[in-house]
Amino acid sequence: MNEPKNLISFSILLTISLAIFYISGWMSFLEFYILLALYAVIFYSLQSLWYYLRNKTRNNFKDFVEYFLYRTSILLAVALLLTGSFISYHTFLNPATLPLYTLTN
Repeated sequence: MNEPKNLISFSILLTISLAIFYISGWMSFLEFYILLALYAVIFYSLQSLWYYLRNKTRNNFKDFVEYFLYRTSILLAVALLLTGSFISYHTFLNPATLPLYTLTN
């Protein structure tokens, strides 16, 4: 795999994981990486089964993980960008109003 793809996936996943750590803490941070590893193993086994049934040569696990992390990081970045732009658009149209409280003695 080429280095620019590894750099892109590393920087996107690092940014997302730091945001997860900042918002939710260690548990969500660890859950994110455990789920990424679990999905990588599941999809690698499905790809291996598919290539076995079609009598094609398989990738090794290292190449598959690089490809999987690149595609997953791009998918997460696009999903977060679309969600963020949607939220920003609706906040611009209908900003939240703060309740008016008066303090008296």
